[in-house]
Amino acid sequence: MKKKLFVFAVFTSCMGLMLSGCKKEQQAEGPKEEILSAVSLNDLEPGHFYVKSGDSFYLLPVEDCNFDPARPAQSTDSKGSGITSQAENRLLGFVHRDMAVPTLYKNDQLIYVSEGSISAFTWERFRDCGYSIGFSGLVLSESGKIKSAPQTVCCEGSTMKTTLETLGLGRDTDVTVDAINGTTLSPQYLNSAGIITGMSRDAAAKVDLYLGTQHTPVSVAADTKYYQSFELYQTAKYTLSTDGYAIIEVPAYFRSGYYLINNTGFVKFLNVDRGVDESGIDLNSAYYYEGKEGKTLTFYEWQEENGIQTSGGQSPAQTQAVLDAEDYEERYLISVDSTHESMAVTVAYRYMDEESRISAGQNGTFPKVYLVSPTGESVTLTEDESRTYSAGNPESDTYLEATVNGVVAGEWQLLYSNFDKIYKRVEVSLNSGNATSYVHNGSSGSIRIYYEPSGQAHALPLPGSTQTGPWQILN
Repeated sequence: MKKKLFVFAVFTSCMGLMLSGCKKEQQAEGPKEEILSAVSLNDLEPGHFYVKSGDSFYLLPVEDCNFDPARPAQSTDSKGSGITSQAENRLLGFVHRDMAVPTLYKNDQLIYVSEGSISAFTWERFRDCGYSIGFSGLVLSESGKIKSAPQTVCCEGSTMKTTLETLGLGRDTDVTVDAINGTTLSPQYLNSAGIITGMSRDAAAKVDLYLGTQHTPVSVAADTKYYQSFELYQTAKYTLSTDGYAIIEVPAYFRSGYYLINNTGFVKFLNVDRGVDESGIDLNSAYYYEGKEGKTLTFYEWQEENGIQTSGGQSPAQTQAVLDAEDYEERYLISVDSTHESMAVTVAYRYMDEESRISAGQNGTFPKVYLVSPTGESVTLTEDESRTYSAGNPESDTYLEATVNGVVAGEWQLLYSNFDKIYKRVEVSLNSGNATSYVHNGSSGSIRIYYEPSGQAHALPLPGSTQTGPWQILN
């Protein structure tokens, strides 16, 4: 009779459920548990990644997985980076090497040793799901029982896998996991990866299995540490060391978490220097989100789309507190007199290249424009999506706009932030009965645009914008 093949799996969320028992006894034979151990420069082996801290090197291990390592991970939008498909349920499992996973800090180095060419680097991010009894891919039946399914597997090296192999199960055997340590399992014990949660490392587990309707109690251990894939990143930058390895550049926007690199090595990354307090670091905080119409967005892009206040403290579509103009390298001066009734400002921009656009999304350095009144109050220009996504926008510019009614007479300022490597044009319209207005270039103070008095609303294009009315440049 064929035995049912169990490979391994993982889960997405951990719950503090009371399934813990005593610690398992040390195995007399079989693979031994590994601990984090440093090696020397002479011990580095080709094809492996290491964390370099000082003069010590720590191997990035791998153990078991429920996918083909030769098959690259895919994001939901089929791009190189983004959210990984939860339907694929890519899982990592560690039984003997869970304590050997090194931690990479900002002031450490991630290195790679190779005898051949170096390709790009794929970083697959995983959630830490804690320990369980080795089952994954279990499902909840209509009767409320936790049962096996075609995708049910068991982690290689776990006591559950060893125990099940001795039972000589058929491939189609229906397995029900009914209780652990006398606690009947309800739906809350099963997470989205089909893993039973709420157990501590190496806790003894007396499991009430049913093979069909036959009660089969087994004694195993919560010896499997699980991780589940949820994000994907691609990088390519590195430098070569004369000591015979490549130093991999870790992007500054990477969030703390667990990463599988090129399906070869697994590491815990903390985006802080070694020695900094780690207690408040969230290792599972998502960087990618699903936006409107299913588009994958970075955390910062998602904030922008939903009008959520950013870490810089500037929230769209609301009046701001006082800003210090001296903090902004680029600014324009607009002179408004007492005859003006309202003012509308539009800034249209586009990135010089795709790399600049991607970098802004990764780091949250989006272009911002603030309109500051003579009294110091400020308003953030917000996107006019009707113009940004209009068919009449062949250059694919992004339009930021603000309108102020009852404008205060005096000198207003436009303050620009994060406009490196960006093309832009500015349009200012003042609605008044009859007035003379000036716009000054704040960086040089040498350009002024003069409008003849008119009964119509004044359109005041700043340098580089479209001319819409009679004007002359005064030197």
